[in-house]
Amino acid sequence: MLVFAGIYRNRELLVSERVAVVMAALLVSALSWRFIERPFRRRATGWTWLVPTAGATAAVCCLSLAIINSSGFPSRGPDGGPSVQALRAERAKFEASPCRERGGLIPKTGECLLGSGNIAPTIVLWGDSQAAHLAPSLSEAARTTGVRVRQITKAGCAPFPNMTMLPASPFTADCPAFNSSALQSVLADCNVTLVILAGRWNTYSGRGGSFLSKDGSWPSREASKANFTSAIKETAAALATRGIKTAVVGPAPEPPMC
Repeated sequence: MLVFAGIYRNRELLVSERVAVVMAALLVSALSWRFIERPFRRRATGWTWLVPTAGATAAVCCLSLAIINSSGFPSRGPDGGPSVQALRAERAKFEASPCRERGGLIPKTGECLLGSGNIAPTIVLWGDSQAAHLAPSLSEAARTTGVRVRQITKAGCAPFPNMTMLPASPFTADCPAFNSSALQSVLADCNVTLVILAGRWNTYSGRGGSFLSKDGSWPSREASKANFTSAIKETAAALATRGIKTAVVGPAPEPPMC
């Protein structure tokens, strides 16, 4: 299977290409059995079997190295096609967005606005990078309906004020300060009527690898799940004291991890 390791390094193979790889694997397996394993099992005398066996082995090794060294022969077709190139450009733009904060400071009120026009934002998008994924579509919807949306998003920080996310990392270290500032800023803005909460909820709801703690100590999985539920309820309750409605958006679909 080493022969095909380089091909699978290119993760953009079509289904038909993957079928071709499997068929080629079967062919190579058959040739290997016919010219290498079978002669060896028959315990041929002398050195007559060594030349074809060594030649076949060398050919397989050379082909393997060529495929791996070329990263799966990407020149066999267009560079992913227009759709893949468009996705790459969109991802690069997303990663470079200044509205996907990485520090502990939230954007100022007049920054990171979605939609168009010189009107005050009445909707706030608050959450982590999965919330930031909603920004392009939300911006288009805001332009169509004539409203403005303020984006307050930080990579790795679900909208949980007063919660510490464990295990600690550079992405989550500033989350409590960021979320606390976000909540206070929203509550102080008399124009806001709706807050959209979005995040990678499955990470904190008992199925992921992160824990939510109220005091910085490691909770049990059940306690973390309870903290997750109470954090959303407490955030919604805090917003309700100012008459602000809350909409909670489910996590984006994710492919299964192999």
